[in-house]
Amino acid sequence: MLAPHQGKASVQRWYQDRKLDVAPINPKAGIIEGVEAAAHLSDVVTPDTAAACAVSIITPPAITTNIIQEAHTAGITRIWMQPGSESAEAVDFGQKHDMTVVHDYCILVSGDQARSQASKI
Repeated sequence: MLAPHQGKASVQRWYQDRKLDVAPINPKAGIIEGVEAAAHLSDVVTPDTAAACAVSIITPPAITTNIIQEAHTAGITRIWMQPGSESAEAVDFGQKHDMTVVHDYCILVSGDQARSQASKI
């Protein structure tokens, strides 16, 4: 099992290793894997870029619902909730708002297979 700070860095590194654009969002993180974290999704996502974005959530379940709501407000429709971050409320919110919500799968374990089966994550 990874410590919380290791998990965030590992997921960040997974995206970077695959040459995917990634911006960490965490109001308290500072720098993760050499990239300065933004405080909010709205700091990095614009209406013009939202359709091309996806969010990988690595937070306690109590925070996840707020993040998925923020993603919906920003126009983001693709969400990957890392194991331990999902909540029934967040999953239901995503499904009710026609968002693609992946949960119960770790991107570090299943991400490459999922990418090969989908056009984008």
